[in-house]
Amino acid sequence: MGITAVMIDSREPQWVKSLKFGGCPVVVTTLEAGDFWVSTEDNEILVVERKTPEDFLGTLGQGRLFVQGALLQEQRKAGKWAYLLVTGEIRSNADGNVVVERRETGWRWNDVQGAILSMQELGVFVHFCNGDDDLEAAIIRLANRSRKPEMKVPPARMGNHLSLQEQALCALPGIGEETVGRLLEFCGSAGAAIAVCTELQSSIKIPGIGPGMKNNIRFALGLNEGQELHLLDAETIEFLENPEGVNNGTK
Repeated sequence: MGITAVMIDSREPQWVKSLKFGGCPVVVTTLEAGDFWVSTEDNEILVVERKTPEDFLGTLGQGRLFVQGALLQEQRKAGKWAYLLVTGEIRSNADGNVVVERRETGWRWNDVQGAILSMQELGVFVHFCNGDDDLEAAIIRLANRSRKPEMKVPPARMGNHLSLQEQALCALPGIGEETVGRLLEFCGSAGAAIAVCTELQSSIKIPGIGPGMKNNIRFALGLNEGQELHLLDAETIEFLENPEGVNNGTK
């Protein structure tokens, strides 16, 4: 990215109107909003309002800050990118008062932060640079930013929600997020896994789930000595309930 042309408001001081922006075309004219209109190589227009920290607080106190913010918002609605560039540091002292150039300003830190948030909620991005000497470089930095419609930002860690079956198994003692996946992989379902974990003589050996853990699971489920849980299909249940009927061919 880069700057292709800049328009500077004619009401800016001479040192601002003399900025070169790397040798691109620069025009001084009267702008309807902002102090700079910057055309970029990706065919975007940036509308930048310049304020010193003192000017920022002064226009805030006079009620003009949000009037200017509304003008910038209109440019944002028209497809341009709106920025409020503050050319210096605004900080808080231990008492929560705003300090500029080592001088208390009479403003409370919370009030100034609220004003900055309000500007950004209007769609005007608030950016700070390192004094007047950094103004030109700061505008170039803004122009060099990518403004693609989407921004792909992978999180530091990917979330993985537990399924209902995994949640049910994780409620058993010794079954954690690492174990539950292995258990379901071996058994196929939470019901089958619970049955396997309560078998007295299991034919399935699952790594990480030994006799001690199975005893704890049996105890948590309230099973008495000699009891175990099984999965039964409908035909098996009917056979157990009425074995004679099955043997006589009534089923």
